[in-house]
Order: sequence, then structure tokens, then C-alpha cells
Amino acid sequence: GSEMCIRDRCRINQDTRLCTWGKGNRGQLGHGDLKDQTIPKIVTSFPGHSNVCRISCGQDFMAVTTETCEVFVWGNNVNEVGGRMIHNSSEYIQVPVKIDLNDIVSIRCGSSWIVALA
Repeated sequence: GSEMCIRDRCRINQDTRLCTWGKGNRGQLGHGDLKDQTIPKIVTSFPGHSNVCRISCGQDFMAVTTETCEVFVWGNNVNEVGGRMIHNSSEYIQVPVKIDLNDIVSIRCGSSWIVALA
């Protein structure tokens, strides 16, 4: 399956590996840098990246759920009202980081929000 994101693109290829491309200036591609990527590139820094089952994209961040119901996020860590995906973390999360939510079956991102269904 695949999902297209508004500003960036992401998909899970046939080997269930997460690939991203597009604008990367806030770490939203998950490649460990702030560079744009013009062609799909596997997110190799994702721990256990072969078990991603759902992808959702915000304006400049991404979130995924895994087959084991874990949630990983990366990209812009601060929204316009000062909220953070991960407290005590840098402004830009350049690689996927597991957040402390368990048994999440679905996740959706808006321009500056995330909602999770357990």
C-alpha cells in the first residue's frame, strides 16, 4: 500500500520498506539530514523498518504505525502553538523516534496535529 502526502511523498515498497522523498528542510523525510530528496529513498535509520503498516504525513512531519502497534514520528517537533511531539527533544527530529504510545492501530496527521486510535 502507499499514501501520498501533500508536501512530501512517502510509500511502502513491495518489500515493506519505508521510502520518502520531497522537501526535507525540517527532517520530515527521516534520512538523518535536512536535505531535499528528489527520488524515493529507503529510510534506513528506521528501527525495524520492514514492519511499517501505516503512514501519515503532516505539513512538515510524519508518523507511522508498525505491525506491533508502535508509533514512530519525525520532522518538525514544534507546532505553531508551541506543542511538541517529543518533549525534551530538538526542534527537528531527523530520524524516526518511537513515542510512548502502545497498542495504537491507526494514526492520522493534519497540518499541525496527530490523532491516534488505540
